[in-house]
Parts: sequence; C-alpha cells; structure tokens
Amino acid sequence: MRMPTRHQDDADPSAEKISAKVLRISDGFIEAGDTVQERQNRLMAVCTAWNLACGNPENLQQQLTSWASTYAHFNPDSAAEDVTAKAKFIANLIERKRNMYPHENRQILDARIVPIGDSFRVEVACARLSS
Repeated sequence: MRMPTRHQDDADPSAEKISAKVLRISDGFIEAGDTVQERQNRLMAVCTAWNLACGNPENLQQQLTSWASTYAHFNPDSAAEDVTAKAKFIANLIERKRNMYPHENRQILDARIVPIGDSFRVEVACARLSS
C-alpha cells in the first residue's frame, strides 16, 4: 500500500513547523502578552510581518506605508509616534524573518492562540503561493 505524500517539513524531522518559526521570529513578543486576546493580537502582527517579508522586496516600503495607514485608520486614538514605532517594529520582524528563513515563502492564511492550561500553543494555516 502506498503511503500518502507528506508535506516537505514533515519529511524532515529536523524541520520546524511554521508555527515554531513564527514563535522564533517573534523573539518573545507573543509570549509577553498577558491575555489570550493580547497574545492573539501580537500573533497577528507577527503574521503580518511574515507575509510582508515573503513579498517582493521592491514593494516593501509601499506595503509598510499602507499597513501603517490602515493601522492608523482602525486605531484613531493612536498617536502618530505610536504608529511609526509599530511600523518600525514590523520592519524589524520582517528583517528577522528574512534573515532566519530566507527561503521560506509560504503565506500565512490564518493563525490562532490555543490556550492550554497556563500555557498556549500557536496554530498556523499557510499556503505556498505561486509566483
């Protein structure tokens, strides 16, 4: 009987799951959230940076500007300095992702924090997008 084809990461036991990669590039940022909702918000910020990092580097500044504008629109109480600081943080996460996983180009479609007692795990759904 033929075994089903396994995903590339599953075939190599030393390969990290994408959820582990997301946690690594976050460098404690997600874990620093005090509540599940705060961790979820932080996870979504890291996933945004991940997806931007997978895009065309020539469009990155435009995409960051667009992200900051959208963030400011949906967070009207945020000071301009706060929006700028968040955009710089996203840019740093993008750089970390590119340095740590330069050949990983799967886009994150969804991610969530799953509480487990006093801890949590991260679940990530992703897809390889054709160029």
